[in-house]
Amino acid sequence: MFSSNDIIDKIVVSTWLPPPANAFKISFDGAYLKDSQVGVGACVMRNSQGRAVFSIAKRFHNVSSPAIIEALALRESIQLAARTQTLNPYFEGDAKSIIDVVLSSKPVELNCDVILQNYRSLCGELGFTNFSFVRRNCNWAVHE
Repeated sequence: MFSSNDIIDKIVVSTWLPPPANAFKISFDGAYLKDSQVGVGACVMRNSQGRAVFSIAKRFHNVSSPAIIEALALRESIQLAARTQTLNPYFEGDAKSIIDVVLSSKPVELNCDVILQNYRSLCGELGFTNFSFVRRNCNWAVHE
C-alpha cells in the first residue's frame, strides 16, 4: 500500500523556465501522421520575458517516422538561430532520444542519423551547446 508521501514523491512539477536575461530559448517539436507519412516541424524563439519573437512551422512529406520529424524540427530551430544570428541560444525539445544524440558523441542509431550527424557538426561550427530535454507540458508554446 502506498502512503500519501509516496504518491507526492512521484509527482513531478514541470514549468517552462525562461532563458537568462538578454538570451533566447528556442523550443522545437514535431507532429507525425503515420497513415499519410506527413509531419510538421515547428519551433518558437522566446526572450527572457517569455515573449515569442520568432516562430516557424514547416510541413514535410514522405517521412517514415516521428524521430525524423523531431530531427527536422530541431534543424529548423538551429537554422532559425543561425539566420537571426542569435548568440548562444538555448534549445529545448521533448524528444529525449534526439536531445541525447545531439549532446553525446555516441553513434546515432535512429533512422534520422544523417540529419543528426549534420546538426552535430553545424552546432560545433556555430558554437551552439545549450540543448535540454523538457517534458511535453513545458513545450506548449510550440504546440500552439
